[in-house]
Amino acid sequence: MKHIFTQSLLAATVLSSTALAGSLETIEIPWSQTNRLGASCCSWSGLGSYGGGSYTNTQNCASVYGSCYQSKGAALWLFDLSDLPEDAIVSSASFKGVTEYSDMGGNTTFSVKPTGQALSTTLAYSVMNSPSWSSNTYMWGGNFSFSIPASQIEAARAEGGLAVFMYVSSTSGVNVMNSWPGGARLSVVVDINSPVGACCLSSGYCAQVPQNMCESGTDTTFHGAGSICAEGSTCPSDGCGGDVQGDGVVNVEDLLGVISRWGPCIACDEDLNADGAVDVLDLLTILDGWGQCD
Repeated sequence: MKHIFTQSLLAATVLSSTALAGSLETIEIPWSQTNRLGASCCSWSGLGSYGGGSYTNTQNCASVYGSCYQSKGAALWLFDLSDLPEDAIVSSASFKGVTEYSDMGGNTTFSVKPTGQALSTTLAYSVMNSPSWSSNTYMWGGNFSFSIPASQIEAARAEGGLAVFMYVSSTSGVNVMNSWPGGARLSVVVDINSPVGACCLSSGYCAQVPQNMCESGTDTTFHGAGSICAEGSTCPSDGCGGDVQGDGVVNVEDLLGVISRWGPCIACDEDLNADGAVDVLDLLTILDGWGQCD
């Protein structure tokens, strides 16, 4: 989930000094369960003993002179969405992965269904026969990505999980790799409210951006919610870390301000280290920066 952070990117994302700002972040969710819905030749049966491995297979049935020599199968995955941030708004989502070989592909039925259940034959039939959303497309071998409506992810978050069903009607078969990273996964783009403050690069350049954007960079330092860059887009002095009042001096007024907001506090100026609470760490910041700011 690391973003490539450059001076030009920071300059392009300078924001007004509001307490909170939306910031897009991509969250990659690995599967929690995977299995294969098997068949007796061309008639679906149930989940096998397969419970996860290096790949999950899907294929069509095949017969020669009326004799079946290959049974069909569908691939299923279950994703746990309980770790999605509660205040995040889902912007977009997709199911991503890679096939074992680049020539694997074919006409594909792709379906999803929000669920709070574990993978089972009953759930597999439910996703296959009565999905909450489904699409028919052609799957090319190699890396692939199937878009999923954001509304499906929101509904799945309420249920706790999302079941994914994939059936490729190719007699050659398709093996979707499960190894992480790069294997079968759910990629969710969310809009997260994050405190805005001064973000400094090792070069000394500064821009006011959301905390989560700053902290996803390399060699960046977030100076706290509500902190501002110095003149000429340079980093603020560390000696002003406790200047809650913003008057250029850390004194008793800043100390009293911190004490008055003691406890849980989201995106407030007194939360000097932006950890969601005004506590002894913020008090120590005041004491460390006591006096006239440099």
